[in-house]
Amino acid sequence: MSKTSVSAGIQALLTGTGQFVQVYNGEPKDFANQSPVATVHLVPPLKSVRYTAGGKVHDESTWQVRCYVDYDSQATAEATILGIIDALLPLFQTRVQLAGVAGVVLSDVEDSAPGYAQIRGITYRLFELVLHVTEEYTVAMTS
Repeated sequence: MSKTSVSAGIQALLTGTGQFVQVYNGEPKDFANQSPVATVHLVPPLKSVRYTAGGKVHDESTWQVRCYVDYDSQATAEATILGIIDALLPLFQTRVQLAGVAGVVLSDVEDSAPGYAQIRGITYRLFELVLHVTEEYTVAMTS
């Protein structure tokens, strides 16, 4: 299985909500004049568990989704971040399979209280999700 495919699947879900101007793979140096945006990050450590019966591999990974809203207008930022939370929590908490990526299951979702981030002197309202993903695939067993 490919971490690129998992990242693309998460990005597709985020983009499909219509909540974001841009969804990034990783953290760009700057996203001024783009709000709201989301970023998707692979978080270490990675863990693989192999089951010898049938050559099944469970590849577990953790992904962090960060959602940023420009804080120029406090009222607008608060309303936007709450709209993002309302769109994302049900989307990820009710989803079992990651759309478009065979053998990938969202096994757990953690969310945090909204916070703030400072990037290049610009203040953003921030919301984070942690997604625990399990990929299952079969490998050929050799002796």
